[in-house]
This record gives sequence, C-alpha cells and structure tokens, in this order.
Amino acid sequence: MFLQKPDRIAYAEKLLSLDPDPIPRYVIARQLLDLDTAHPDCRAAYEAVLSHPHVEKIAAAQNERGFWEPFHGTTEGNIRRLLSFGLDASHPTLARVRAYLVRLFDGKETTGQYEKQDHPL
Repeated sequence: MFLQKPDRIAYAEKLLSLDPDPIPRYVIARQLLDLDTAHPDCRAAYEAVLSHPHVEKIAAAQNERGFWEPFHGTTEGNIRRLLSFGLDASHPTLARVRAYLVRLFDGKETTGQYEKQDHPL
C-alpha cells in the first residue's frame, strides 16, 4: 500500500525530525517529499551523501580499471549500494564502472576471473 501525498509528507517530516544520517535524509527528500535535485535542502543532503564514509570507502576500493574485486557479486553489489544511497549516475565512481562495463560488453576488457558457473549442465 502506497501512502497518499499528505501522509507521505507527514511521515517524511516525522522521520526528518529524528535527524537521520545523510543517506536516509537524501532518500527521504527525493522519494517522500519529491524534492527536485536543485532544491537547496536536497542539494545540501546530496553533498553530505557524497562525503559519507560509506560512499568514500566504496569509491576507494574501486580498482584502476573501474570495478571491484572479485568482480561477480562485489561489483554488482556496490553499484546497487551506491544507487540506493542516491548517487547520480554521473558520479565519478559510477561513471568509471559504467565505462568499464561498456568495454567489457564490447569485448575490449575482461574481468580476469573465471565466469560464474552456477547453472546445471
């Protein structure tokens, strides 16, 4: 069941009154309050997300080729995690992994790892 807009706003304001971490603050602003990314509150929350230790740790672990090792599981998980934190696809960490994946799909790059074999023959 989805909350109607007046209920969503009241719920969001109650959550924000608890002074949440920057990541949920940004998600609340975007998804519950429907704030545009240009809104000052939204911009401030996004800037705090960019310098959040979780984001910085994931970005620091990305290798020079643009993915996280081991490729399978870790790379997919980190992409999902960064997107769930609210990072824009243009963020440098996501842009690097996107460029790597394009090279991989074009056959210009490899993972250097064996492919998963989790299907029965």
